[in-house]
Amino acid sequence: MASGDSMRRDLAAELAAAAAAVRFQDLPPQTVEVTKRAILDTLGVILAGSTAAGVSALLSLAREWGGAEQSTILVHGGKKVPAPLAVMVNSTMARARELDDCHNPTGQHASVPVVPAALAMAECVGGISGEKLITAVAVGEDIQDRIALAQEHKVGDAPWTTGFFAPFGAAVAAGKILGLAEAQMMHAIGLAFTEASDTIQSHLDGSLGQRVHNGQAARQGVECALMAPRGITGPHNALEGPFGFYNSHGRGEYVRERALEGLGSRFLIDEVSVKLFPCCKQIHPAAGAALKLVEENDLGPEDIEDIEVRVNVNAFHQVCQPEELKRRPRTSLNAQWSIPFAVGLAVAKRSIALEDYTEEGIKNPAALSVSGKVRCIHDPEIDRMGAIVSPGIVTIRTVDGRTLTRRGDHVPGDPEEPLSFEDCAKYKFRNYLPWATKPIPEAAAEEVIQAIAGLERVGDVSRLAEGLVGEG
Repeated sequence: MASGDSMRRDLAAELAAAAAAVRFQDLPPQTVEVTKRAILDTLGVILAGSTAAGVSALLSLAREWGGAEQSTILVHGGKKVPAPLAVMVNSTMARARELDDCHNPTGQHASVPVVPAALAMAECVGGISGEKLITAVAVGEDIQDRIALAQEHKVGDAPWTTGFFAPFGAAVAAGKILGLAEAQMMHAIGLAFTEASDTIQSHLDGSLGQRVHNGQAARQGVECALMAPRGITGPHNALEGPFGFYNSHGRGEYVRERALEGLGSRFLIDEVSVKLFPCCKQIHPAAGAALKLVEENDLGPEDIEDIEVRVNVNAFHQVCQPEELKRRPRTSLNAQWSIPFAVGLAVAKRSIALEDYTEEGIKNPAALSVSGKVRCIHDPEIDRMGAIVSPGIVTIRTVDGRTLTRRGDHVPGDPEEPLSFEDCAKYKFRNYLPWATKPIPEAAAEEVIQAIAGLERVGDVSRLAEGLVGEG
């Protein structure tokens, strides 16, 4: 619980001051490299998301609304639209396939709002360097994650989703591109607080609102950044005021110092995990453990008597309940949030890939034969570890009487087992070119990869958007 010292500045002002002050030269070399990887990763998942359900409808709305020709709707191309509309569609695509990266300590998917916001605003403003883009992304993600980190109730043990925090990240990233001064940045953060919304109900119901809300939240954040320099003020005590963010949305239960520790010198984007499985991050440790058990013991669906998966309370409610819907998902959205289905894929295919989460893929009879035998259990001992992303303890009992157990904590792509930039280019960009709604020429795709690899030397980042418009 934060102190009641009425003389200190609101946390929003502290974060705004740091966000406005950071320059490219302040970023550690590791942060620069991680940020470039995050940008590449996000563009790759946008390729995959361009054909996801709900995107075409949102795209048609953005085109109907029209307006100033400022920013590109990636992959789809066509006439440019106002920057907030481009961000809305691009961020929705980034979230649509559950392939976007994740800050494990908070559960935030901050690249979803931040990267599209920074790119669209850079294109709108024009002449923005790679150094400035890297800084905007690193700082935007850092501030969003810090606001979430201070909150005692994280994504998973509270009703909100990562999109709840997205306006903050998008506002700060867009504000960095616009060059907002400290006071303007504070107003942008304050206005972003007024847009914080959404709960996990869309996830539980398998609603497309889960995808679209992230795009809406990113759009709102960009609009807040655009309003601030025009004299539209936000609340000064947006985070710690009597009816500010933490008191209105978190029962006043937060630790201010968490948001301030290392502010301006340590950037939380360094802690981001790159996802190789197209499903909720809560699934990955258990799915990874199941894959290893199956590979090490040469198991197939016919060998399985039953499977038990032990997780913390966050994962249990998010990706294990309701049991029947998780065992036999009715939609791809249901499947993206199901441990039993992912474990079924691990046993049936020894892989978990994007095609498995299409409307046809979720009908895989071999995977479903296994997922129906998966029983998830809430384990209070795992709760006591304090992790937001739950470790997964998987026990497989075979028809010949063996009992095989493995605990999953980390998977490739986590900070403990990081993916290199080249691996990211291979698995998270080139791998999803075939999923693009319009073909991206191979030469153009390689130019984008190389441009991001040397992004700090790029004079105008608008070329990234130009290279990610499909033909036809």
